[in-house]
Amino acid sequence: MVLTGPSASHGRLGGGRPLAWVATGFVLAFAAVRLNGFDLLLDPLGWGLCAAGLSRLGRTGEDPFGRARTFAVGMVWVSAVALAARGALTEDLPMDSSVLQVVELAERAGSSITVWVIADAVIGRIRLFGRHGRAAFLDVLRWAVAAFGILVLPPAQAYLNDGYIVLIAWLMALVVLVLEFYRLSQFPPFLAEG
Repeated sequence: MVLTGPSASHGRLGGGRPLAWVATGFVLAFAAVRLNGFDLLLDPLGWGLCAAGLSRLGRTGEDPFGRARTFAVGMVWVSAVALAARGALTEDLPMDSSVLQVVELAERAGSSITVWVIADAVIGRIRLFGRHGRAAFLDVLRWAVAAFGILVLPPAQAYLNDGYIVLIAWLMALVVLVLEFYRLSQFPPFLAEG
């Protein structure tokens, strides 16, 4: 009798489920656990995890998952700049608040676009396998995350009376999208690499 350890897909984050990596990346990128004003869940790490999962789902840089990976890698850098800008904003080294606002606006807009592109790639693969109802549901979620994400941006908040309602709606749509990605990560088209 030969004893073997766990398979290579066990014990790793998401195992052989790259879409679970993407969902976990969303959690790290969008959740905030702060200690003394510092976000312990580093956004660049979350976007890097998304890029790693997307690279396992894509075949080439030209397919939808390859394009989505390019956006996720771009967000690694944008969120790293935003993290550095927030870190540079101290009493000893004040940063112009307008510069910080531009960096945060770029980060929020970029993250909304990246979520859209990633969801588009997932929807495309689901449609190839005939799951049109599930694809339509994800399409609605994608639109909700994008629409509420735009309304959460600072320029749009100036026109809203109660921005918290929009923020909660955006957060709920994003949570449902993440949960759906976790659920779909067990679906055969998302188990195989490439």
